[in-house]
Amino acid sequence: MQENKKIINYDGLYGDESGRYSAEYIFLESIASRSKDFDWHIKPHVHIQLFQVFIIKNGSLSFQDAFESRTIEAPCVIVIPATALHGLTYNPPVEGFILTLSASIIEDIFQTSHPVWQTFEKIRVLQYFTEENLFDTMLALLKHLEEELFSEQPERSLMIRALLTQFFLYTHRLTTQKNQWQVIVTGK
Repeated sequence: MQENKKIINYDGLYGDESGRYSAEYIFLESIASRSKDFDWHIKPHVHIQLFQVFIIKNGSLSFQDAFESRTIEAPCVIVIPATALHGLTYNPPVEGFILTLSASIIEDIFQTSHPVWQTFEKIRVLQYFTEENLFDTMLALLKHLEEELFSEQPERSLMIRALLTQFFLYTHRLTTQKNQWQVIVTGK
């Protein structure tokens, strides 16, 4: 008897059956905060309207897309567009962050830059950081983003947009370096 392999779809975060996204949805969390509750195994699934970036600071994981599974070592950045099938099995101790945001935010930031927008249409695994301290710079931007997300500073939304723009421009620049990036082709 063949097992029914239904693809799990989430409108919100993994495991949140009642979660709903909004056009302004932004969430940043440590990998451990959600993944340890699922015994470090995130089954293959899709987010219909959410875009995700996994920033792996230490450790390794097994990453599954629609076609294959592979082991990925830190440091790395994994870019996952909305509707892309993905699953992860972390090998603790693993450290890092998951940035989840509405796909419409990415569209809004880069709507006038087609080359940048194309960067975010496929799953990408970025593991080679040729600029000295670039990975640390990206981590610092996430730290600043976290501070802004959980504060009530004046012009907070403008600062969040500026930080996201910087972070994703660094991500885009990484993908343009010859022999320095890897694209995992999705079914899109």
